[in-house]
Parts: sequence; C-alpha cells; structure tokens
Amino acid sequence: MARTKSPGSKTQSYTLPKINPDLMPTGSTLLNLACSGHPLGGWGKRRMVNVIGDSSSGKTILVLTSFAETAKRKAFNNHRLIYDDSEEANGFDVPRMFGDDLDERMESPQEDDEGHPKYSDSIQDFLLNVDEAIKEPCIYVEDSFDALTTDEDGQVVEALAKERRTGKKQAGSYAMQKPKIASMMFRKICHSLASSDSILIVLSQTRDKIGAGMFESKKTRAGGKALKFYSSHEMWVSIKETLKKSGFPIGILCQVKVSKNKLTGKVRVVDFPIYYDYGVDDITSMIDFLLDQKWWKISGKNITTAHFDGFSGSKQEITQKAEEDDTFHKLLIWNTWQAWEAREEGLRLNRKRRFI
Repeated sequence: MARTKSPGSKTQSYTLPKINPDLMPTGSTLLNLACSGHPLGGWGKRRMVNVIGDSSSGKTILVLTSFAETAKRKAFNNHRLIYDDSEEANGFDVPRMFGDDLDERMESPQEDDEGHPKYSDSIQDFLLNVDEAIKEPCIYVEDSFDALTTDEDGQVVEALAKERRTGKKQAGSYAMQKPKIASMMFRKICHSLASSDSILIVLSQTRDKIGAGMFESKKTRAGGKALKFYSSHEMWVSIKETLKKSGFPIGILCQVKVSKNKLTGKVRVVDFPIYYDYGVDDITSMIDFLLDQKWWKISGKNITTAHFDGFSGSKQEITQKAEEDDTFHKLLIWNTWQAWEAREEGLRLNRKRRFI
C-alpha cells in the first residue's frame, strides 16, 4: 500500500491487485489488460495462445519478453520454460536483452548426444515433444508453426513430380494433411494442458488470403481452423510504424489486436514500441496510453501526472524515474490500470441485469 496525491486533491491510497498465480505476464502491461483485465498478467494457465503476425513484426521479442518476466515470478518457479525454435532463427543476445534468469532457465525441447539444442522439424515431432513436456508444468513456445513440415511432405513432392511428368492428377488430398494432423494434435494437447498447469504459445506467420472479399481480412495463417478453434487467446501482431534514430531503423511501433479472448470475451487493440536492442518498451507505452486517454496532460514537452504528488516532467524524465524508482514504476502501472478501468466502465451498457 502506498499513498499519493492528485493535483488539488486530498491524499488518497492506491494499491495494485495481487499477482494472479494463474496468469502469465505477456511482457506488456497494456496487453495484460487487453487479455485479462489484470495489469500484471494476461495469458492463462492450462490454455493455448496463438500469436500471429507478419515477418519482423515483433512476435519473438514479445514472447521472449514474456518469458523473461515469467522467469522472475514465484508462481512459475516450477515451470520449465521451453522454446522450440523450429525456424532456428533466434540470434538474440538473451542474457543482455532478457536477463540471466531467463538465460539460465530457457531450454530446448530436446538435446542431441553432444548436448546441442534439438528442435521440432515436423508436426509429428512437435506433438511428441509437447506431449512429453506437459507431463509436468511448463510453458512451451513453438516458433513457428509454419516451419513445421509433416512426415507426408515427401509424398506430396513425389506426387507433384509425377503429375508434372505424366500430366495426370494423382489421387489423394496431400494439401490437407497438415490441417488434419493439427486438428487431432491440438485436441489432444489442450486436454493435457488442463491437467498439467501448462501453457502452450504457438507463433504463426501471416499469409495473404487469396480471393478475400472487400470486408474480409486480407491475412490468414497456416494450419487450417485448428489453431483458432483451440486457442483461448488469438492475437494478430502488425507493424504500425517503423521507429528511427538519425535516419536508421531502431525498432517498430507494434500493434496487437486480441481478436479472440476466452478470459474476458473482449476484443481490444493495444500499441507498444519494440526496440531491436531492448525489447518491449512497456514504460513508454503506458505513458502514451495515459496521454491518449487524457488521464495525464501535456503542454509542450512537459507532462502533468495525476496521482504522482504533483510530479511533472518530460516523457524522458518520467521514463528515467520509472526505471530507477520501483515505487514510481508501480504508480505508473496503477495509473494505467485505473485509466483502462475508467475507459472500460464508460463502454458498459447502461442496462438492468438480465440474470440475477
């Protein structure tokens, strides 16, 4: 508990809600709120999350930031943090960007005889790896589903080659193998997640949707409808803006649309910066949100902050203070939570409850 003042008001108390041990932090306070309504956690245990986005839209950095925060949570001390890099493309300096705690705890699903990471190549590998991992509590990230082949892919190549040589279409629906396997696989996995306190996070690449109508989404993802059907959270990640310094790209303004939400039922969109050498900039995103919601006021470069004992300063000064002062940082989260709640309250229907 702490006490603070808003300009011209009496001293009031504030407190953040207790950490919910069933919620995994997403790496962004705004995304936590969009997913669960709780400022300190967003993705639920015993559930599957699907993060879909274009290449270089920040999916991997977001998930690794989430892992880094989770590594510091007591509620997840007994969870294995498994990163299945099927694309084998992760070259981030994990200790520098995400901390020693994550570097020590993050592991691959398997290792070869020489102790090197061994990732899933096929969808069948993935099923076996997940099935084995979730026998005990874990958070399993698959990066990405698109990189997984099927054991039948060799048959597809052979059939297509034969069609080209003979001019005759070969029997069989090889193109449907992956969606069919995915549907059976996720049904089994989600049943096991519920009994092991585990979380499965699947990253997917967007694909252009052929023949999309005027009012339809122009993007889709691989794997058929299984990912959408079995996910408790589905979110689409896109690049809203490229962030530059001295004319050089240093990051992106990432936009996330939570399009499926089985925790609150709400569809929400949030923005936050992601920097290539830093990760998710949670502090700046909260400041921008508070300004956008008129919770705080800005004149020139000076920001007047409510509920901060009259503290005011530039965005850079507020950011620096939040990074150096833990109490100030918690106040920033509390303000963001209160502003979010105030907006949500304004969106409620003014109707008599139907069921009492």
